[in-house]
Amino acid sequence: MPDQQPHSWTRVRPRRTTIDPGVGLAAEVADPLWFLCRQLQMAEFTGDGGGTPTSLTISATWTPFTHWRPGARKSTTRWLPYDRDRPLEALVEDDRMTVGEAPPLLATVEAGQRLVRRLRAALPALASHEALPRVVEPARPSAVATQVHARRTVDGFRLRAHLATVRQTLESGLGTGDKTTLGAVLDEWIEWFDRRFGNPTHDSSWIQNRLEHQFLLAAPDPDGGDPLVFSAPEYLGGGIDWSDLELVDDVEPPQGMPADRVRTFEQTHKYPQPLRWRGMPVDRFWQLEDGSVDLGELTVDPADLPGLLALDMAATGSTDWFLSELPLPAAGVARIDKIVVTDTFGRPTTVTPGDAEASPDIGLLFAPVGSGRAGAGWLVMAPRLGARVDGPEREEIMLVRDELANLGWIIERTGPTEDGEPGELRSRPRPDQEPSPDGSLAYQLGTAAPEHWLPLLPVRRGGGRLELARGTVWSEAEQALPTTMLARHIDSVLDEEVPREGKRLLRSWQYARWFDGSRHLWSGRTVEAGRGEANSALRFDDTH
Repeated sequence: MPDQQPHSWTRVRPRRTTIDPGVGLAAEVADPLWFLCRQLQMAEFTGDGGGTPTSLTISATWTPFTHWRPGARKSTTRWLPYDRDRPLEALVEDDRMTVGEAPPLLATVEAGQRLVRRLRAALPALASHEALPRVVEPARPSAVATQVHARRTVDGFRLRAHLATVRQTLESGLGTGDKTTLGAVLDEWIEWFDRRFGNPTHDSSWIQNRLEHQFLLAAPDPDGGDPLVFSAPEYLGGGIDWSDLELVDDVEPPQGMPADRVRTFEQTHKYPQPLRWRGMPVDRFWQLEDGSVDLGELTVDPADLPGLLALDMAATGSTDWFLSELPLPAAGVARIDKIVVTDTFGRPTTVTPGDAEASPDIGLLFAPVGSGRAGAGWLVMAPRLGARVDGPEREEIMLVRDELANLGWIIERTGPTEDGEPGELRSRPRPDQEPSPDGSLAYQLGTAAPEHWLPLLPVRRGGGRLELARGTVWSEAEQALPTTMLARHIDSVLDEEVPREGKRLLRSWQYARWFDGSRHLWSGRTVEAGRGEANSALRFDDTH
């Protein structure tokens, strides 16, 4: 029978007396024979009966995400079921709330003409019905657009917004068969419209004054306790990862969470392979490395905690790491229950992660930050996409600071043009006024801002909080109106959200395939770092 006595671990760590970690890592010596002496003193020439692992048996528990909730942690939005039928990014980022907005003209025409063609094929008498709303005046109309479409083309977006009333009007006077045909046509058009342009029925996850997405995920506790609730307090777009989530315990979880979806996994791997990489240290500390390894040349700042932790793992524990895999479903959280290691002598050793007394050397990687919750050692596998295709920018704005004018600015760089399609919005400065013919000086209170520049004025809110709010700068010229949806949705921004380098907001189409092969299209926002401060060239009390 193998020895079943309790095991204990003792780690010998190198200690350095200088701030620079490279001095200790270099391990400089003057006498090579001293290595042999140290190997003898450290009993490295004596067999200790330690066996090499020959198999690993990993036992894990997995629980899926079953609910999600858009908005901040303290918001009152309702929990929504999540069945993994679509990527979470498509739900969180989608901002196609164009019903009720000012949509592009070509999109309005496309939506209206599609329904007219369906009605003309099924019920020709309804294709020109007066109840179908017409394009009254396109947003940012051009002479050609007004002449071709105004009061003649069906407005698909207004029709979608008032579809219930229009349906009742169209059904009046129809027989049972025609009503069924009309219902099938409208239902098919609604499904197409919502998939193409969007008409979300849930609240938005976009936090306007913080310029970020916030949402929550919930999963049932496999131990029968309170559900696991994870919060994403600052998601900027571009793909959800485990680092965006943190475990919270101050949120009311959803009711009626299913408990029958929890699964357990166990897998055995024969002959696990040690973890190896180029330039790693040799197995023994007192062994000479070849020329490809020079730990003394590593440059790590003493204040770089992650770098020091990685360096510690590479120098003292790299030879104790083995590589193994455990396939788990996506869109959930998992926990390693135990690992049974069998060595060459057939002795099993059980390792329980998270037990500091039994296994002090077992750490937790990729675990979310817990806030006072016991058992926070969960491996989060967010329902994210492996790859997606980002389309060209439909809208682009810059939030910048103008220290000379003591203002902030929203600069629109890309947005809808006259026909509604995206194009470059040039920020040209206003022309200076001509000098007086008689040579006398003319007084001007202030000059106007460049085109597509929208001012953000510093204001104090409740509790002394400083914000940058949309406002106006006095000028004799007409005040500019926002062109992009990104700018229209910004009323105020917290002062700390617009640093000196500014911020860049993008809005573009996103396309991806989910793990079941389904295709998904949505319009998402991405927040990036800006390009520095700006100068609007505003002048006050000007004479010319």
